[in-house]
Amino acid sequence: MASTTKESKQFIEQHRAYFIEKRCSRCRLFKYPEDFRFSSSDRDRRSRSCTVCENGRGEKYRKNNVEQLKITRKTHHLKDENKKKRNIRRQQWRKENRAVYLGKRRENYRKNAESRREKRRQYTKDNPEIILAASILYREENKEKIKEANRKQRLKNPDRAVLDANKRRARIASAPENDLTQAQWDFIKETFHHCCAYCGKKQKRLTQDHITPITKNGRHTASNIVPACRSCNSKKRTGPPLVPVQPILKLGF
Repeated sequence: MASTTKESKQFIEQHRAYFIEKRCSRCRLFKYPEDFRFSSSDRDRRSRSCTVCENGRGEKYRKNNVEQLKITRKTHHLKDENKKKRNIRRQQWRKENRAVYLGKRRENYRKNAESRREKRRQYTKDNPEIILAASILYREENKEKIKEANRKQRLKNPDRAVLDANKRRARIASAPENDLTQAQWDFIKETFHHCCAYCGKKQKRLTQDHITPITKNGRHTASNIVPACRSCNSKKRTGPPLVPVQPILKLGF
């Protein structure tokens, strides 16, 4: 196609004096040869109607034959030979334009993140049995992998691991409230100046002590938790507080 266009341009340059302008057979206006498409059947190698008229004609046809065009495109699209051709062209383009292709994929991934999450939530909501069965099967087949991943996560973020373990313990004990967050726990520790609420010693690692124990229908929430060192927490166990303490009744956020 490129060579044909090049030949037509050379021909026009050589014979420009003979056809400075050409008359369109549809709009009847005189236009330059560049305004007509190439046609090997015509003597001057240009179509009889100009590009604007041909585009308008095609647009009109597409507008009046929407359903017919849909059927034609679908039939063409479903043919095996056309599928193979499209796949070959697509693979070739991806190889030649890998950077552009990856950039478009990343952009689409970021753009449709929320819709993907919504679809996933809806699918999980509509198919709880399938999700549960798949989760159980995955855990059985990948026990060692999950253990290793959990171990690395605990080493990377020990505070989060403790928080998750305590939330799980409260959930198993059917605590009335189970809404303590990492931000709330950090705020509680800062309020007590990273010191034990019972002995007053400053500790790098503080444990979450429930004023009313979870085993006695206590809540796993900010108003029922104070920071305590391991020693004091072990002494208290499921009994009353070792000394009178004032929990955080109102958070600063």
